[in-house]
Amino acid sequence: MWTFEQRLRASQGPQKLVMNVTYVCNNHCTFCAVGTRTQVDGHPTRQREQLAHWRAQGVHQVDFDGGEPTLNPELIALIRHARGLGYTRVNVTTNGRLCAYEAFAARLVNSGLTSLLFSVHGPDARTHAQNVGVAEAFEQTIAGIRHCVRLAPAGLELGMNVTITKSNVELLGELAELAWELGLPWMNLQFLTPFGRATRQVAPDTAHAAARAIAVIDAWRDRMKFQVINLPFCFMPDHSEFLQGDLGKLSRHMVFVNNETVNLASYLAERRTRKPQCAACPHACFCGGFYELDDVPEPPWLIAAEDLVRPIADPRRHESVPAGFRGRLAARQQGDS
Repeated sequence: MWTFEQRLRASQGPQKLVMNVTYVCNNHCTFCAVGTRTQVDGHPTRQREQLAHWRAQGVHQVDFDGGEPTLNPELIALIRHARGLGYTRVNVTTNGRLCAYEAFAARLVNSGLTSLLFSVHGPDARTHAQNVGVAEAFEQTIAGIRHCVRLAPAGLELGMNVTITKSNVELLGELAELAWELGLPWMNLQFLTPFGRATRQVAPDTAHAAARAIAVIDAWRDRMKFQVINLPFCFMPDHSEFLQGDLGKLSRHMVFVNNETVNLASYLAERRTRKPQCAACPHACFCGGFYELDDVPEPPWLIAAEDLVRPIADPRRHESVPAGFRGRLAARQQGDS
């Protein structure tokens, strides 16, 4: 089975680095995975050290994330530094608002990126604002996308990243139409994870959302590239080739703003639960199981200034989980047993 083969490939060592370059953001998304963390930029020297460390381990892909990565003034320099170290695939995921300034858009698309993903969470200003908390964001994001599409060099892959919520689940078809009209032939459909501000209050019914995603994929699969993220395989048994299983992330490592690093699959697994139907599932070797969203946001992650500047090998760095998380996780696991 292909999921078993994927699991084997993902277990061969680190292949991709996901770097949170900042927790600063000019949106206020209802579901933001880092929305309860101290809004600070990472330290540029330490981030360069991280890039060098993981490149020496054989990693050749890096994804610069946030927060909103374009708000870190070091972003373009970090992209160029990564390419100089030998990273062959470099992605930025952005809300695109700063790209409404044409000069910045030109600098970003010509910085050495190989792919650029724009986060769009509604096909119109009202729906997008309901999700991102800023009335003018849609106009600026769309302007930024148009600039980047027009100015992008040949070979730069451009796409749209959509987080599925109660307010946009019925509009996924319209979002696909918008992506195509804007010149974005790649669409990521992300289901919510229980991090940051994401709670069950903003999450749609998973089965219904999966059905809506399937309808969009079927309508556009001959023209667009699709990836479905954070969804158990049992919700799309006939579309499993589009799903990105958690255990595929065994080869990915995430660097937080305070320089803590985690294996991405292990980090996500702490919030996954197995259900009885998982026991006989042929995809269990690759699928992490189910997320259970809470009723309240994740507690704040407080980042001290000294954590930003300590050398990456300094053992005094604190563990990058919110206060009380381990205890809540243990209590939940005890309750499930």
